[in-house]
Amino acid sequence: MAMMPWLDIPGYDEQMLMPMASYNPWWNMERMMRAMENSMGYMTRRSQAPWLNAMDNGLSELINDKDKFLIRLDVNQFKPEEMSVKTTDNRIIIHGKHEEKKDGDGYVKREFTRSYWLPKGVQPENIKSEMSSNGQLTILAPKKYSENQKERKIPIEQK
Repeated sequence: MAMMPWLDIPGYDEQMLMPMASYNPWWNMERMMRAMENSMGYMTRRSQAPWLNAMDNGLSELINDKDKFLIRLDVNQFKPEEMSVKTTDNRIIIHGKHEEKKDGDGYVKREFTRSYWLPKGVQPENIKSEMSSNGQLTILAPKKYSENQKERKIPIEQK
């Protein structure tokens, strides 16, 4: 039995009349805030580096099966005449560039280059590319390999 029954509170040492550990009434709230900050930090890091997950977020699609090699890119910021697709050695190179133009309150200039290794069985002279009206660039390469051509420009057809 405690010597002072009014101090019979969990967390108090009966002999010292001092709290055994400091009590923080906001401990649960602080714990939840730390968890939320950690989650928000993760989301912020992901949103600041969208290229880390470009293949998963719908910006590009790559299909490499036994019959074909297909690349689909969202290039809606570019016109077909601002794009070029070519093969060099065993790679396909996609390049887009447009000069400075008005965009909202300011001006913007965009340029990108994507390069893919062509898988075995792709015949570079049979590669076709087309751009849909909504800005989807599709490059289709049937598989049957021939190594006699080093570089070839591929025209972009508009649907």
